[in-house]
Parts: sequence; C-alpha cells; structure tokens
Amino acid sequence: HIDEAFLSKQLGCSQDEIVRQIQHLAFESLLEYQPRSNHPQITLLRERVAAKNLTIDLKSYKLRKKRKLIAAKAITSYLKTTSCRQQYILRYFGEYGGKPCGICDRCQRETSPDGNVNEIIDLILNDFKSRSFQKQELLALQYPKSIVDDALNHLLDEGKLDIKGNSFNWR
Repeated sequence: HIDEAFLSKQLGCSQDEIVRQIQHLAFESLLEYQPRSNHPQITLLRERVAAKNLTIDLKSYKLRKKRKLIAAKAITSYLKTTSCRQQYILRYFGEYGGKPCGICDRCQRETSPDGNVNEIIDLILNDFKSRSFQKQELLALQYPKSIVDDALNHLLDEGKLDIKGNSFNWR
C-alpha cells in the first residue's frame, strides 16, 4: 500500500506530482498502480533482488559515470560561455562556422551600449599576445569591468589563457 499524502510531505511535492510519477513508473512497466480508492496498492512486477545477490559491473559503472561528468561539464561550460549560445550548441554537436545568432543573451550583451566583448578579445589577442598581463591593464583602458570579465572568461573557456595569481598567461 502507498500513502501519496505521506510521500508528498516527505518529498516536498504535491500529491498530484506523486501520482503522476507513479503513473509514469506504471507506464514504463516497472510497477502496477491502482489509483487511490480506500487502499491504494503498488505491486512490483519483478521480485526484488536481495542485496547480497546484487552485483554492479564496475567497468560499466565507471563508463557511465565518465559520460555523466562530461555531460555535466558541457552544461557548466554552456552556462559560463560568453560567446553566442547557438554557436556553442552547434560546436557541441560538431558543427562549426556560421555567424552569431544575434538574439541570445550573449549576443545581446555584446551589442549593448556598455561595450563590445569581441572588441576587447581582439585587443587582448593583438596587443597582449606576446606577454602575460593583468586585468587591471585592461580596466585602465576604460572598458567596463563586466565586459572585460566576459572577454577574459571567453578566452579562459576557449583554452587560450590560464590564470596564475593575478596574471593571465597564454597557453
């Protein structure tokens, strides 16, 4: 028997969400569910494996873990990117080239009146390429701090720069 109200309190979600999730499990043929009447019930379709008989293929587990970590890093990188999000997604799937979309939050920020991230990236690539430098040198050129930060983060994300202490160094 299952108490949807108890589960909803324990999990911090609505009873309707609990019922939807249980119905989804039933749809996946993982259990049979008879919606609440006086005594709702869940019937497991397969006998539960005893813990002592449960085995995990370590090689398979490590491979799955590695894939999930790669996916998590890709999501984190997507969130941190300062370049066009559409281009980022295309690169993720192996497509390169094309112009920035002009409509994502990153493209909108690059065209903001505060300054252009690409302009600062070009400046860094051209004027600072032969040496390490500090962020203060860019700020002294009167660019807004947020735009300088975006440009530096972009170059860090692209693997072109490393940071050591207060200095940015070329890879």
